[in-house]
Amino acid sequence: MTDPAYALTSGKRRFLSYLTYSRGKGRVYPETVSILVGYRCNLACPMCGQWGERGSFKEMGRKECRAELTVRDVGSIVEQIAHWKPAVTLFGGEPLMNPCIVDMIKCIKRAGLRCNMITNGTLIGKWSEELVRSGIDELIVSLDGPGEVHDRMRGKQGTFDRLVGGLEALNNAKRKLKSRKPVVNINTTIWEDNAPHLHELMPLAGRLGARTVTFHHPIFIGENDMKLHTEMMDRLFGVTCSDFQGFVRDEPPGVDADLLIAERNRIESLNNGVKAAFYPNYTDDEIRRYYSELSYTPESYSGRCLSPWMVMYVFPDGELRPCLSLGVTFGNMFEAPIEDILQGPAAERFRGDLKKRGMFPACSRCTELCRF
Repeated sequence: MTDPAYALTSGKRRFLSYLTYSRGKGRVYPETVSILVGYRCNLACPMCGQWGERGSFKEMGRKECRAELTVRDVGSIVEQIAHWKPAVTLFGGEPLMNPCIVDMIKCIKRAGLRCNMITNGTLIGKWSEELVRSGIDELIVSLDGPGEVHDRMRGKQGTFDRLVGGLEALNNAKRKLKSRKPVVNINTTIWEDNAPHLHELMPLAGRLGARTVTFHHPIFIGENDMKLHTEMMDRLFGVTCSDFQGFVRDEPPGVDADLLIAERNRIESLNNGVKAAFYPNYTDDEIRRYYSELSYTPESYSGRCLSPWMVMYVFPDGELRPCLSLGVTFGNMFEAPIEDILQGPAAERFRGDLKKRGMFPACSRCTELCRF
């Protein structure tokens, strides 16, 4: 546990949210507010549901794609949520493409809130000293393998070198400014290209000053589940749900499940000061099924989603959503106070429907299903 104080606060907030879920009544105050500061990204990673081969953001018009939140917008969010003390996560797209990102972080930290950022790491070098001075608590950096493997998965040559150079610049800035923050944690998406190379990330993460590496099983769904999901979202909520379309595949990724299990066991036997986790933490049998079936529901997790009680998403157009990929909105922060939207009829109806069903057809591989 890298931050016991944060873990205690988060655990308390999560417990209260769970009580609201289990009782079916009470005001909802999420433990995390995730702010999508913009849609743009400087990469087009093949496995990405936003900008990948079938990515949902690729269908946006030019004007919509360039929409971004401003410092004033983030200030308004912070002013409205600060009293319930959530953690704030900034992401995109690539959040470091928003020119106001450092001022956003400072605004969040002035309110006494924890601030994290999810980034592909290629622009950290440009912002390294400013990020340290901003007081941001954590950078969650995407790193998928050694040099050529990472570049291939990220769809652009030189991406690995830019990421490594950026983290080295960040570590230099931390030493210069005598700061322990931001903590760096690495996220790795398991895919066809990198499955045999996962163990190579552990010593690399140690050299880059990371505290943890989390290996994520990829999200993918079959066309049939996507069709059922789209029909249900239209019938229940009157929305056209294209967000999960970026994860549709004709067949599972070509990952050798037994090789992956061997890689996991090898990594768990290492001891180089960097913590490793596979997420979700499936059994061997579940891993084999996960990578051989298009329709899949894990047995060792509850099969019900609590995320809309635990997390609130804010999009660049001001929409408040229960999920990154469902296309459902509770309302718009530019039209009504956030708390009124969060406790309003659209939100209550959605949470009631979700609680009754447990999850929707496209949700079985979403990592949020296993997070709470």
